[in-house]
Amino acid sequence: MRNRELGYIPFQDWASGRSWRLGATYLVVEQSPALTATEHDRQRPGMNHLAFHAGDPGNLDLLADAAPAHGWILLFADTHPHAGGQDHYAAYFSNSDDYEVELVANEPQATRYPARRIRRQLGASSSQTRDGRPRQSRSTLGPTL
Repeated sequence: MRNRELGYIPFQDWASGRSWRLGATYLVVEQSPALTATEHDRQRPGMNHLAFHAGDPGNLDLLADAAPAHGWILLFADTHPHAGGQDHYAAYFSNSDDYEVELVANEPQATRYPARRIRRQLGASSSQTRDGRPRQSRSTLGPTL
């Protein structure tokens, strides 16, 4: 998977690392000269994985299809693309160095806050429950914790 497909462009390159830019943000991958181990293990304390926005679900699918050609193996294939939950469209990959990357699809506008959208379509206000009953104010629900 090339970072260019995620919008990042190569920025710097040196013997022990490299970086990519996306607007004012940049990502640096560097090997420390003071290593305490010789191999990376994402299950040790520290960073587990990086996540990147990958555009709409169709673009994420294209990136997921292309990932094996770039050395990335799909993780959690049995629950892909909802390994992070039913409302989370993403792909998780690892490479031969055991680094994990998550590509996350942008949530389509139509599916955001569906209960609010449905209430608006039905003419219900936010002071009503889904079935149209008046919503109790917090002060009438009893003591708060």
